[in-house]
Amino acid sequence: MFKEASVDALIAELSDGLGRSIEPRYDPVPSPEGSPVGYYYFTEHDGYILWTPCKLCEISKISTYLMDGHTVTLNIASDVMVGKIPKAQTQEDMLNNSTYQKWVSDFEKMPAEE
Repeated sequence: MFKEASVDALIAELSDGLGRSIEPRYDPVPSPEGSPVGYYYFTEHDGYILWTPCKLCEISKISTYLMDGHTVTLNIASDVMVGKIPKAQTQEDMLNNSTYQKWVSDFEKMPAEE
């Protein structure tokens, strides 16, 4: 069973677990088109999974579709959970993946919306 918590409580828990502060980032679109962009975080006794939609990504070895059949997602998981979640990567593996690095680079080159 999932326990619902506020975003502030989640950020505090994540920061405490990582032993450092983290900067929460949010989709600046007031009304999302299609699937909302956000971070979805789930835990089990064995570990965790964090997944997020990626509107600039395409299907690859590190991304998959949601059940809606058109929303591309990235799945980051703890070591134990990687084998349980389709195409999940550990944080380190995702950050070091050339496809992910290209997507981040492409995103950073985009002009800011006003």
